[in-house]
Formats: sequence, structure tokens, C-alpha cells
Amino acid sequence: MSQKLVSTQDLVVWVNKKRLPMAQVEALSGMTRQGIFKRLKAEGRFIPRRAKDGAPGVYVRVDCAWCGLPVKRRKKLLMQLDTLRSFCNQVCYAAALENPSYVEWRQGSRLAQTVVGQHFRLRPGYVVHHKDGDQRNNDRSNLMVFASIADHTAHHRGRKIKPLWDGAV
Repeated sequence: MSQKLVSTQDLVVWVNKKRLPMAQVEALSGMTRQGIFKRLKAEGRFIPRRAKDGAPGVYVRVDCAWCGLPVKRRKKLLMQLDTLRSFCNQVCYAAALENPSYVEWRQGSRLAQTVVGQHFRLRPGYVVHHKDGDQRNNDRSNLMVFASIADHTAHHRGRKIKPLWDGAV
């Protein structure tokens, strides 16, 4: 099959204005879907079809949660993740995850489960969390229970996860 020479403007009209199905654009241009996408993106002319009215997503300016530098993020993504914590790079993200007040103690989790077990029925898979990061502090008001490791990790990453049980309440 020989490659037809098609202008980028024709691709823009077919894909973005007329909204032809990709199979039809492939037939008209003699190009693959990936080739069409790459050509339009290189020209800065591709508009995602999933966006409302063919408009690009709305970006908002938020500050990096660690260093405070401005960062552009898609508003919809921030709303989906239910978080306002954004980071400008991987170094800031890793630095924010470090907890200098964390005190590891081998028996801390076991004792915490015993304390929580007196007030709340623990099931397999539930995770007991120390609010201050000190595993030696097994006071009831310092403990929370999450439904899974995923919820516990999401809590540490800044998402608003509601615990199953909070000892302070």
C-alpha cells in the first residue's frame, strides 16, 4: 500500500472539526492511528475527544506540598484523587514521605492491635495506624484502624481516607 500525502490541516479538519471515526480518517489518509496522533501532537493541534466540547482539560496552579514552587495540574485529576497535595518532582515527593518522628518498635503493632481489640473488633486485613508515628505510644487516642493496606498507604500519601475506627473520637 502506498502512503498518501495528506496535509496536517486536512487531518485537523477530519479529526477535530468533522469528528470522523478514526477508521475513516485512516482510510482517507493512508496512515495508522498512531501516525495520525503523532503528526497532530507534533504540530500541537491534537485535541482529545474525551474532553468536553473538544476543549483541552482545565489546568490549575497549585504549590508543591514540599518546596512551595508552583505546579500545573489538571483540575479534574485533583478532584478525582481528592487531594490537594501535588509535588513538582520525585525528590520533593520522596522528601515529603519521610517521617522524622517515626519510631520503630518490634512489638508496637502487636500491642496496638491488643489495645484496639478491646474497643473495636479487628478483622484480617485491617491495619492499625499510629497517628504520631511512635509505635511505643499505644494510647487509644493515638490509634486509628484502616480497612486495608491500600487505605493506610493512601492516608500516608495525603488522600482523605476515612478510618474504620478512630480512637480519639
